[in-house]
Amino acid sequence: MQIITKSTAQAHGLARYYEGVPCAKGHDSGRYTKSDVCVGCATGRSLRYATRKKMEKLWVEVGVPADMPPEMKDALVIWLRFQATIPFIKQAIWGTDPMLTMSMGPPVPEPAFDNQVKSTP
Repeated sequence: MQIITKSTAQAHGLARYYEGVPCAKGHDSGRYTKSDVCVGCATGRSLRYATRKKMEKLWVEVGVPADMPPEMKDALVIWLRFQATIPFIKQAIWGTDPMLTMSMGPPVPEPAFDNQVKSTP
C-alpha cells in the first residue's frame, strides 16, 4: 500500500489514507479520512453487528425465551438447527428419498444391529 498522509488525502478528496502504522489492534490497513477509524476495525465491527442481527432474527424464528443470555440463545439456535438436519442426513445416507439417491448411486443399507453377544472360541 502506498503511504499517504491524512492531510494529503484530505487535499485530494480521498476517503482513506495510509501512514504505514498499524492500529492498536494490529491491523495494517488504511484509515478513514473523516473519522480516523481503522478500515480493518470498522469491517470487523460491521461483520459482528450483521452476525448479531442475523442471530437475533433466528432467535425470534425459533422462539427462544427473551430472558436467556445471548450466548445460550446462540447455542440453542445452533443445536435446534442441527436437530432439524438429522432427518435429511438419514435420508441421504440410507436412501429413503428417491430424489436424494438419484445422483448418489445405490442406497446404502441401513445397519442391522445384533442384540446377541457372540462368543469367541
